[in-house]
Amino acid sequence: MKICNFTQIRYKIEAIAGLCPYHKEKEIFDFAKSTDGKQCPAFLHLLYPYLFTFKNNGWFKWMREKNKVVITCPGDENKCTAEIFYKNNPKRFFINIIEMSGKCRFYQKDSVYEIPVDKFCFKLFCSAIQYNSLKLNNNITITCPDQKNTVKARILPDEN
Repeated sequence: MKICNFTQIRYKIEAIAGLCPYHKEKEIFDFAKSTDGKQCPAFLHLLYPYLFTFKNNGWFKWMREKNKVVITCPGDENKCTAEIFYKNNPKRFFINIIEMSGKCRFYQKDSVYEIPVDKFCFKLFCSAIQYNSLKLNNNITITCPDQKNTVKARILPDEN
């Protein structure tokens, strides 16, 4: 499985029980369009547990600063090592690429990128990327693991 090939993550929102701040029924979510093609879906998937920890007032004991963590993506030939940090008591999250081996089509060394946490539901996205990476995208229905709202979506096939 080539992790750097996770590019087309698309799903259609089939139903919402409750209120969802990110999606509307019958909406088609396209990861590349929602991030202007400037974010790596595999890397953002990797970030989810760290963002979840920060959003819930957690930190990583091995880090000197409570608002930062350093991780390395499991890319194929190209690997980014990044410092993930937040500003404004964690409302805005950023990726600071501090090291790179090879060439990444999304990120550059010594660059800072804002993580679009308010543009889509990370929980539903993380459910979808697993099926997309395995190319199991024919009529698969996924459900957001959020306990407050039930959002059901259908994985859409690649546009190619």
